[in-house]
Amino acid sequence: MTVYQGRVKQYGLFLLPPSPAASSTISLDVESVGRVLLLFAPHGGTLGTNRKNAPVPGFADVEMWFWMDTWPSIVDMLRNEKPVTFVFNDSIQSGSLHTGWEPTGEEE
Repeated sequence: MTVYQGRVKQYGLFLLPPSPAASSTISLDVESVGRVLLLFAPHGGTLGTNRKNAPVPGFADVEMWFWMDTWPSIVDMLRNEKPVTFVFNDSIQSGSLHTGWEPTGEEE
């Protein structure tokens, strides 16, 4: 089992209309992990397979799938929280995007 994790340094948003050929993505630059693609499927669509890829220049190191209705929550987290951490466990092919502990009502 290998766990890949690090803080998100930068992100890019790529919102596309629903299509069987392409999905909307959020691209993350994650310390100690590399490029992570969060891919989004519309409800009624099909989620792809989460995976850690072999290192190939120009391609994502990790791909994780979410339903499209999680897009606003993830964008809000990336825009308004600090730090944001990405974790991926390759033995279960799943991971998380989360914030650190902070006081209630901080109004960040």
